[in-house]
Amino acid sequence: TTPCPTSLTPKPTSAPTPAPTPATGTTTTVKPTTTTVKPTTTTPKPTTTKPSKCGKVVDGIDYFGHDITSTKRANYNDCCEDCDKTPGCVVYVWTPWEDGTCFLKYKADKTRSYWGAKAAQLPHNGPTCDDQEQDVDYYGNDLVELPGAVEDCCALCLTRDECQGYSWFNGVCSLKSTLETASKKYGVVSAARSSN
Repeated sequence: TTPCPTSLTPKPTSAPTPAPTPATGTTTTVKPTTTTVKPTTTTPKPTTTKPSKCGKVVDGIDYFGHDITSTKRANYNDCCEDCDKTPGCVVYVWTPWEDGTCFLKYKADKTRSYWGAKAAQLPHNGPTCDDQEQDVDYYGNDLVELPGAVEDCCALCLTRDECQGYSWFNGVCSLKSTLETASKKYGVVSAARSSN
């Protein structure tokens, strides 16, 4: 067996490295950088609102009856366009019913108070009816018979593109697809739809 040596030479240890010491009297200056943001200007495009074809809006008024149809509109300003696009519409009434409803009407007649309603008339510049013919009937060619006063028949006719005239008798407007042969009949009032 080999004997273990009794004297070992210890391994030398290294001394720590000293931190560098800054040189005295030296300063470092950092040059600041500046960024200039060039301002940008954007000119918004002008918004143009089409002038309303309807007259002044009246608050709290309902024109009772004479409905053609209704449309759902949250904003009463939209009713005027609906009325303008609906044949025979001369007035609208907007109410808050069902989150906003436009009632488009063929006649502005009797009014009543209605909280929250807004109404406006549309000047009529479309077709009308010719002068009424007293005691003249145009038999047949009925599109529909509607109850109404004689003064309502023209407006009712104007609500339908296919209506060419009417004959009224005893509280009923008979709207006609064509006016052909006229005959004498006491109490009947008739008129043709005009083209302008």
